Amino acid sequence: GRSQAAGIGAALGLLIGEQIVGQLLRGLNLHWATTLVNIFPNRNSQSLLAYNVFGPVDRNGEVLGQWHSLITIAIYAVLCIVVALVVFRRRDIRGAA
Repeated sequence: GRSQAAGIGAALGLLIGEQIVGQLLRGLNLHWATTLVNIFPNRNSQSLLAYNVFGPVDRNGEVLGQWHSLITIAIYAVLCIVVALVVFRRRDIRGAA
């Protein structure tokens, strides 16, 4: 249905749009722009995947810290669950009672 198409579109838009916006913001070389890019979900998931190796990780400025990435992804997960619950409660026709 329509909600499936919207979900796929939103996911693809997030993946592609995040890369474009991230590159544009990094090009500004401003502190606030770098901080904003460092809380994007894809950036954090890629940093977390960089730690999935045996041996030391080369943190040449591109790889964020493990805890930073884990907490950021957890916040996005909780945010998605809360939004899903709010939308479900609004669209629930019969209600729980």
